[in-house]
Amino acid sequence: MGEIEQDGIFLTPDGFDFEYNELEEAKATWRGSGRDLTDPTFWDYIVQCKSYCYAMQSEVARLRVLYINGDYRHTGPEYRRYELRFI
Repeated sequence: MGEIEQDGIFLTPDGFDFEYNELEEAKATWRGSGRDLTDPTFWDYIVQCKSYCYAMQSEVARLRVLYINGDYRHTGPEYRRYELRFI
């Protein structure tokens, strides 16, 4: 997906599912997987997805996160998928 502009701000979403009108966003992070996505350390992910949804006129974002070190308890990498709804 290319660059889009909304209110003078340029955005670069990872992808968009036009069939279902849903944003696709992916992250790889050193942050631990032991925290819930509502933890303040993930504020930037939520705001980014919400901004992209606003620009794309979508209410749903599918966020995929690869936690490189898992929960830091020697569990190894963890992959999680989240569905965010902004209504």
